[in-house]
Amino acid sequence: MSSRSLFERPLDKSWLSLLDSKKTNTASTADGRGVAPAPPSQIPSSPSPPPPRHPGPRSLIILTDTTTNSTIHDFPPFTRHQATIICLCLFLSEFVRANPLGVVSVGKMERGIATVVAERARVVVGGGAKRARTTGAFGEREREREMEGVDERLRSRVESWLGGGRAADGPISLQNALALSLAVLQRTSSTRGTTKEVLLLLSSCESVDPGDLWQTVRQVRAAGVRVSIVSLAAQAHVHSRIVRETGGMMHAVPRDVAELKESLRRLLRPPVVGEAPPPALIPVAFPPSVSFASPVPCACHGKLVSVAYQCPRCEAVSCAVPAACPLCARPLLSSPHLAASAHHQRPPAPMLPVGGQWKRERRREATDGGNGGDDDGSDDDDDDLRCVGCTGDDDGPGGWHRCTRCRGSLCSRCVDVVHSLTHQCPTCPIDD
Repeated sequence: MSSRSLFERPLDKSWLSLLDSKKTNTASTADGRGVAPAPPSQIPSSPSPPPPRHPGPRSLIILTDTTTNSTIHDFPPFTRHQATIICLCLFLSEFVRANPLGVVSVGKMERGIATVVAERARVVVGGGAKRARTTGAFGEREREREMEGVDERLRSRVESWLGGGRAADGPISLQNALALSLAVLQRTSSTRGTTKEVLLLLSSCESVDPGDLWQTVRQVRAAGVRVSIVSLAAQAHVHSRIVRETGGMMHAVPRDVAELKESLRRLLRPPVVGEAPPPALIPVAFPPSVSFASPVPCACHGKLVSVAYQCPRCEAVSCAVPAACPLCARPLLSSPHLAASAHHQRPPAPMLPVGGQWKRERRREATDGGNGGDDDGSDDDDDDLRCVGCTGDDDGPGGWHRCTRCRGSLCSRCVDVVHSLTHQCPTCPIDD
């Protein structure tokens, strides 16, 4: 059962679904006659292609609100600050996986100033993720569910960056936050073709600025910086205007931790661009994995390691990739990381849900090659229809889908895997 009180839960308006079903069952035409709605199996032959996204590296700075407003318990059983740390840890891990060429920095806003706590933050992907368990009588099950998959080491680092949960008095300053973000992005986005993005996680509605805020916004817009805002308190007009003028994203006020995770997950994909940017040369290095006879200190953390990655340019030792070389600042990658960063340029073909008529056609093609056959018109038996991904006959909770490129049938589980992990249809040619 949810830990939210009854008055905090959304109102169950079940009668609206009955009214909507009556409206969709019969559609009125101009002469008053009713016509049946279009069946869901009618799929457009030429679906609109997905919008183009920026193919180059990304430079992102995340600024969080650590004032006293972040200690309010409106994300039960967490405060705003605790919910921000949980979602920020998951976002950092997924951002590194989805954007191996990206650079992320973390800062905080308090007492009217903004400070950077981790410039070019190093986030190690994999190896330490485990389910965090907490103790306590109130909301213990909800805590474990929301913190599932959070890396304990990364959570400790983020908490140390943001002050360990200690709130500061005084309001925030949006002008100082944007000015600091602009200075950091100019240092971390030295490579040509890098996108500059700012994410503000706000717990306050007020802002005390030392000067003209909109002059700073114009400077940010002139530098090509996109500002996205997630407000945990309320959506103010100043937030919407900043996002609109800089071309960022304004997210709705999340009601719980799950909605906050979903808001941050939308920022994992690169921003949409009107036209493809010109080609740019991006210098990277592919460090080999070296085994040492005796442990040596790594240049990034100073820890003793026996197996590490050695930069081919300056021969500095790093304990993990992808990362920037601690000495020459050259991006250190591996070939899988480079391949993973290119899936945004070639997204998978649209996969649209289908109905019973298409399933019967696929069944006839599988049985008699499409030359006809016994078909009683029922679509209850789906034993002959199999997924091209997992070869199973279960359509999953979301029903069957069809790839608009190869016309293969996929279950809803394989569709989720294609969009979140592989980014490639199992039967579509890779080099088309």
